[in-house]
Amino acid sequence: MTSIAYLIIFSIFDLVVSLEVIHNQDVLLQYLHDIGEILYYPDDEALKDIIVLNLMRLVDMFKTVITVEDPKLQTTALRDAWIKLNTGILEEHLLRHLWEKEEFCDSSDDKTFNFFVSLMEKFGLLCEKKHTKDKGRIFYVLSRLKPEASAPPKYDRERAVSLFHDFGSYLPDDLFQRAATKFVEKFQIDNYEPQLSFEHVQLNIDGHHQVILYVATIRQRRMLQTTIVRTKILNVESAEDKPEPSVCKKVLSFLQTELKVFSQSNTQGLKAKMYIPCACSPNIENAHLHIISKFDQAVLPCGGNAMDVTHYCRLFADSVVPQGDSAVPQGCVDDLTIQRVCEEINDNWKQFGVCLGFSYTETKEFEASDKMMHHWRGKTTSSKQNQLAVLHKALTEHGLTNLADWLFGETKAECFEDRDLVFICNHLGSEWRRLAVRLGIKWIDIDKITDTNRNIKDSMMDSLVSWRDRCANQIPTIIKALRQQELNSLACDLCRRHAYLENKSFEEVAVFQDQSKNGCLTDLHLLTISEMMDENWMEFCIRLEIPRQKLLQNKEKYPMAIVDATMHSLIQWRDKQNDDVNQWQTRDNMSTFQFD
Repeated sequence: MTSIAYLIIFSIFDLVVSLEVIHNQDVLLQYLHDIGEILYYPDDEALKDIIVLNLMRLVDMFKTVITVEDPKLQTTALRDAWIKLNTGILEEHLLRHLWEKEEFCDSSDDKTFNFFVSLMEKFGLLCEKKHTKDKGRIFYVLSRLKPEASAPPKYDRERAVSLFHDFGSYLPDDLFQRAATKFVEKFQIDNYEPQLSFEHVQLNIDGHHQVILYVATIRQRRMLQTTIVRTKILNVESAEDKPEPSVCKKVLSFLQTELKVFSQSNTQGLKAKMYIPCACSPNIENAHLHIISKFDQAVLPCGGNAMDVTHYCRLFADSVVPQGDSAVPQGCVDDLTIQRVCEEINDNWKQFGVCLGFSYTETKEFEASDKMMHHWRGKTTSSKQNQLAVLHKALTEHGLTNLADWLFGETKAECFEDRDLVFICNHLGSEWRRLAVRLGIKWIDIDKITDTNRNIKDSMMDSLVSWRDRCANQIPTIIKALRQQELNSLACDLCRRHAYLENKSFEEVAVFQDQSKNGCLTDLHLLTISEMMDENWMEFCIRLEIPRQKLLQNKEKYPMAIVDATMHSLIQWRDKQNDDVNQWQTRDNMSTFQFD
């Protein structure tokens, strides 16, 4: 057994070990790092001399800084430091106090202390404020900032240029905080204090440029907005007041590097797409956006007009891009619209292609929906068709009327943002599946969502996003569903959150009044039956000739929810019935068992 293997096996209770006792083990160490057993960074000057062996203790240690507040550590003498920490400012003496009880981090041992600080900086959990060592080191910890409603940052659009990064409509808070922390670490300058908030960071990066990082919601998609603002005009005689190209390129290069690292390290497999807004957009919230990977075209089709991006090319491209022909026909569809449509049509994209004007045989020539959509846009651009009108008609024919109206101008009443859905998820328990059924999501689709997510909160979020993107009047719809499920407290909280005046004349409609579809029971019908069940649900299902083994499997799948186990069993029973079976008659014949 090698010395390193011996050390790892018998150092379970140790957190770190010095590399001074280990020689010629780089390959093994790198392998153990790659599989997540240790942390080892030989190429980082600040981290190369120490290996982290116990990762869980490391997590516990970091939690004392970024999340957990131990009352035993909140002494009166440190009261002011704790107050500053909740504004994102961490003083060195408080950090040493938080770690002083850890035997592996003696507050008098600067080498080990600095190692852990560098490790947190490596992960984007904190960054050090420059030039404060003579007064005691100070760190920025953005994860300590509290969520709060904040207005979009104000700036002079004539002196600014913005980039947007989309992560598939879902931007995790930790990704924004870590990226912003890295940004502050890289670009902070003397005599300028950055303005920090939960979803908004503003800092000067030189004497005449300012950068704003903001979580923007555009067409109900949470994106990272990066805005570079010219705060001081060097040449007052020049009409040019946009940011300097050198500054824009430096910011873009940093964003591309850091966001790629964070996307790869994120467990949800996020991948960023960069967009730029069209000048024709009246406001950012409903902006026309175009996907762009490199600035090599002077004109792009976006919104209702041609989009002149010459100034973007000048600011961000490595070489000058020649002026292009701006005669792009009106009514063009932008990349964000194409992406949004592709997300909605899913596996039915070939049928949707027929609605766009392709033959079914032609749709089979494309690898995916986005390839088909971009080909359609190029073809209709050359023929000078109004793409918006064609796409609106195709969506309507395909049954996506709400999406068609939402994409092309009709106001969608009482809509939820992602943060509203997170609020709902945080107040739901095991009953979330039943709420999803009441919102119109099929039980089989709920199962698919659950199978693709490890985290139950992600399953809730995916279900609510799926419902929201297809629902017109979202607030009254979900309030009604919550009332039906007797989640009255959450319904009231939502009404207060959105200043929504609930219709007090709400009356629940008897679910069994609708016996359409040739006697078939819907998911909502089966949910109503399931909610009437008690511990004898298995006996009822056996009388429906559902195998006991199948019931036991469902009971094991939903050990804490009789309603969910019954629902799943009845769904399986219904889906196996022949088309000529009147399921309503079967229900009525069984009603004496449980419902009288």
